[in-house]
Amino acid sequence: MLVVVTERPDTNDSQALAPSLSEITLTIPPSIRSDKNVRQLAFYEDLVGHLRDQPLNVLEVGVFHGGSTLLLAGYFPTSRILAVDIQEPPLVFYDELRERELTDRVKVVMVSQADAAGLQGTIESFFGSQQLDLIIDDASHLYSQTRATFDIVFGQYVKPGGIYVIEDWGCGYWPLWDDGHPDGRHGLPKLIKELIDLVALPNRTMSFDGPQSLLGSPGQPSPISRAMITNGISAFVRSEAPMPEPTIASKVPAWFNRRVARREITRFARTVRKRLSERLRQAREQLTEVPEAHVVCTLAAHVRYRRRVRSL
Repeated sequence: MLVVVTERPDTNDSQALAPSLSEITLTIPPSIRSDKNVRQLAFYEDLVGHLRDQPLNVLEVGVFHGGSTLLLAGYFPTSRILAVDIQEPPLVFYDELRERELTDRVKVVMVSQADAAGLQGTIESFFGSQQLDLIIDDASHLYSQTRATFDIVFGQYVKPGGIYVIEDWGCGYWPLWDDGHPDGRHGLPKLIKELIDLVALPNRTMSFDGPQSLLGSPGQPSPISRAMITNGISAFVRSEAPMPEPTIASKVPAWFNRRVARREITRFARTVRKRLSERLRQAREQLTEVPEAHVVCTLAAHVRYRRRVRSL
């Protein structure tokens, strides 16, 4: 797993006097307050604290009760915030928007994060031709929907230097989560690994003493300039490089797939031979006979795998 640790930038006097995320959280009614813990809030302080006085364009995917939306609006006093969800937040949230005089720069829209046309239309309607500075995906925490949002938003709407955050990606390790699995090869851990592969695009497309490991322009630059990953939160910074073709992840050369398959099958056949030889040796030492049926079945399995090797 890639972990990039950055130091917190120096803040000016106005930022030093401004309330922290933890302090702003306490001003939000408990019934709609965000459940972000101290560690998560500290991550955001380090990540975007130096940007809080800038007029950012912020997209929040996943509103729930709206506490995190109020938190962002309080932390970024000059930013415009578009929050999307599939469910309407409670009325107390809208009361807070009016009381805090945020209705002119905060908008909540009901749209699915996987609805490409709906999400694109909502973004363009609110931000026009302006690109996004900060995106926070705290919605479904499922691979398919979260991946769909990334594919829709990151390449087309995030400005160079913009930050894309995916929250609670570790839930994909939970066996009872909808697409979770302890092996980390499913759910959001799978997505984080795919994005790390995207960071490594220059190395994956280069040629080192032989053919490329991934087809594409040699040394193709990555659209992600930096990745910051902690327990539960990951952030990816947009570079100026364009997004690769959607199919690039599947462009592993055919010769590589065949070579890997041949190597694995050969390794299995070698193991079978070794185990059979060991059993025969032990049988001779003990002056006992190896069951003929066992020998025949083992040899048959070996022959089948050798045929598969030759067919590759």
